[in-house]
Amino acid sequence: PGHVIICILVIGMGMGLSITGYSILENFKPQVMPFPDGDRHVSVVGFNNTNNQRMTIDGYTFQTLQSSVQSYSAFGARRDVLATLSDGDVAEQFNGSRISPELVQALDVTPLLGRGLLPQDGIPDADPVAVISYDVWQNYYIADDNIIGTHSRINGELYTVVGVMPEGFAYPFRHDLWMPLQLPTNLQPGDGPSLSVGGVLSQSATMDSASTEINALLTRIGEAFPDTYAGYSGRLQPFATMFSADSPTVEFVIEVVPLLLTFALVLLVSLNVANLILVRTNERIQEFAICSSLGASRWRLIKSILMDSFLVCLLGSLLGVLLADVGMAIVDASFQDMSRGELPFWMAFDWKLPIAVTAFFAMLVIWLSSVALAYWQVSRLDLAEVLAAGKTGSTGSKNPLGTSVLVSTEMVFSCFLLVLGGVLVGVAKDVAELDYGTTTEGYLAGRINLATENYADTEAREAYRENLKLELLQQPGIERVSFSTALTSEYGARVPYNLEDQDLFVNDQYPFQYLIYVAPDYFQTMDLALTAGRNFDTGDTANSLPVAIIEQLLAEQMWPNESPLGKRIEILPGTPESEWLTVVGVVPHIIQSMAMDGGLDRRSLYRPLTQSTGRAFSIAVNTNGDPAAFTQTVRETANQVDRDIPITNIRLLTELIEQANAPMVFSANMFLTLALVTLVLAATGIYALVSRSVFQRSKESGIRRAVGSSNEGILWVFMRPGFKYLGLGLLLGGGSAALLTNVIDSIIPGSIIWLPSIFISVALGLGLLIFLSTYTPARLLVAMEPGDTLRDE
Repeated sequence: PGHVIICILVIGMGMGLSITGYSILENFKPQVMPFPDGDRHVSVVGFNNTNNQRMTIDGYTFQTLQSSVQSYSAFGARRDVLATLSDGDVAEQFNGSRISPELVQALDVTPLLGRGLLPQDGIPDADPVAVISYDVWQNYYIADDNIIGTHSRINGELYTVVGVMPEGFAYPFRHDLWMPLQLPTNLQPGDGPSLSVGGVLSQSATMDSASTEINALLTRIGEAFPDTYAGYSGRLQPFATMFSADSPTVEFVIEVVPLLLTFALVLLVSLNVANLILVRTNERIQEFAICSSLGASRWRLIKSILMDSFLVCLLGSLLGVLLADVGMAIVDASFQDMSRGELPFWMAFDWKLPIAVTAFFAMLVIWLSSVALAYWQVSRLDLAEVLAAGKTGSTGSKNPLGTSVLVSTEMVFSCFLLVLGGVLVGVAKDVAELDYGTTTEGYLAGRINLATENYADTEAREAYRENLKLELLQQPGIERVSFSTALTSEYGARVPYNLEDQDLFVNDQYPFQYLIYVAPDYFQTMDLALTAGRNFDTGDTANSLPVAIIEQLLAEQMWPNESPLGKRIEILPGTPESEWLTVVGVVPHIIQSMAMDGGLDRRSLYRPLTQSTGRAFSIAVNTNGDPAAFTQTVRETANQVDRDIPITNIRLLTELIEQANAPMVFSANMFLTLALVTLVLAATGIYALVSRSVFQRSKESGIRRAVGSSNEGILWVFMRPGFKYLGLGLLLGGGSAALLTNVIDSIIPGSIIWLPSIFISVALGLGLLIFLSTYTPARLLVAMEPGDTLRDE
């Protein structure tokens, strides 16, 4: 029973982990859209040939492409927007898309109610209409059967609801509302909003031919208007993909790594089970000899091994499927949490037929490979000699090279994964306890987007913020309120910059910095005192001197041993939007990114919100009690200020930070799981090797004792190979993990601090495992009298 349980667990854990890992990576491959010609949906990506950076596709470029392309059965564009519905007591915000009706019609999906978008809806100045999702209809409109034809307030304007899409429809990614894209017909080069462009390839076109056509058209536009589109080029990529078409390395990883990982894990499991079954076969050698002497054919003996191993592999595979199902549920929940529930609708972590087929063939591989060694072992034995040798003897080589290679490989894998997994777990612990530079406890965070036309100018947006702040401060328990385009752990906008007293233009480009707009009292609200200069104040307006506050790290980098106050920084140099900022203050370092992205020492540049043209920003609300208890208060207060502007994604600031670092925690848990499973595989491999070695070397033990060897000396003979494997594992596997840890440390400083303690812990843990795995069976052998082992010679 113990042997059977170990085999089933080894197969189950190995297969469960390999299927789960394969399923995760399968979701990152380009997917086939669940619509007609689902494999022919593509996106157009614009590039700049001079620096291979992405270029936006504006309205003029889209209209030029639309009038010229020949490779598409449907071609259109979209602009994703936040759609605020304010028909009820409280406004709610959803993911919306202003989209070409042709793209929606190409999906050939019949609305549940009403109609879809029509080409005439996209004509400029056509009556505003909208199509809503099933979830919006069910939850926001309470499944109103008379919804078609009613008027709905969307971003403060009236739209006629003309359709409800069927349940589950969320094209293009995770959208709930669709409005027709309307573009003026007389756009000039550089005009129009930034758009996402794509379509459905015609049956006569291929990805390569259509990509060549797009590239030729964009190149022609770039040559015709070099001042606006210099170096313009383009290409296509599958629509449902998580990675850009310009990343062949990532494409290789996504295509090849799942297969390699699956093959490696199945191979390790197969060899482990083969070793275990071989041990079991050795234990039954005398039984086989007796059966043979009573007339059993060799094929009947092999069939016995086949049936036993098949049942074990089948039960192990069923366990692996169950473990993979649980693993996929955990992975799906983790990804949904990391993405705030905004994963593309076509990215679903569930079972697919190819994965089930892969699992079936993996079971066959494990079964056949496990039987192969046992068959080879039995077929080369002289069963008459075995029968004469009695229960204490057997023939065969004392340490097969194949088994030694297997255990060495497993030890290298184990050391690598255990060391790396331990370091990542330690890093995740550090991240959870990281000092981000500001107070993080006791705050609610939320997101606001002033998307309506009422807030087209800076004064109106500032008036909204002041009104909301005053209303919130009147609520009992709310002590401080402030605003920023990026709260702690969130990213600022990446902008190029230059200095007045230094020329930073190197290799045809300027360095980049991260720009964040904050309210005048933001730093005080976050309990952060300036180290030099002043805070922003009410005098810093859109019409006053452009000013900035920089981080201490940035000040030391730009002007070492000098005061940065009064210095000038140019942002967006060489562009029409170029602007000179005067430094008026210095603030301590704040971490404005997730920790695993190398942002622990990322410098940021702060500007007053009153000098921003953006409409989206975050709010931080400090309370004197449990911040979560004020969620409804904040939501209702915002509704009183403007019912068309909701505060979305309201949650604790600490939760915001946790989510920013969720990928690090998830990666650490995955590596730890992989390391532990590999450890189990290594343990079973060592057990199989030692048990087999003890069985085959019983007479050698008797001879050594007969000629005077001590018990300790004989024990060391059996234990020494295990420690050789450990040394090899620590050298190759642990050394590789140490090198990779150095790379991680360049991204997340401080990671390498965990390496010595983790390395020593792994060495001691595996050393103890080897000791227990070798000492126990060897001690039983030494306890036997020499005469018992030599009596049958």
